[in-house]
Amino acid sequence: MLLILSVVFLLPSCMVTKTNVKNYADLEGQEYYYAKGRHMYLFWGLLPVGKPAITQPVEIEPCQVRTSIEFVDGLVSTITGGIFSMQTVGVLAKRTEPLKVGDAVNYYKGEEVMKGKLETIIDNKKCIVLTADNKPKKMNLKNVWKAK
Repeated sequence: MLLILSVVFLLPSCMVTKTNVKNYADLEGQEYYYAKGRHMYLFWGLLPVGKPAITQPVEIEPCQVRTSIEFVDGLVSTITGGIFSMQTVGVLAKRTEPLKVGDAVNYYKGEEVMKGKLETIIDNKKCIVLTADNKPKKMNLKNVWKAK
């Protein structure tokens, strides 16, 4: 019983912090991730490790920065006893034009940006993208944006 209580109290909780930049909350449109990455820390968050390549969109000034501790982040922190920890960070923007079938798009595979072609929009949340090797992949529409 003591072991179970110790583990429960040591596990970091899942949390999300949303910070709106300018009038992001007032804008109409569908959200998509402009940038994603992880902040890494040592010694219970006291010492940042490196600087992530996460930027605010210059051409899309209104945005929302979401910082969260996801399951993997919490698991790593728990396994290392907090000596090494991570937070997931995403910068969201809103589309001014909706995506259309046939559009060349970018999407995330982990933290890597990939290219593809929008094949089908299933609903307001899901779509199918043809990957670079012509394989259909079902994904969250929030993780897809028009290629430039």
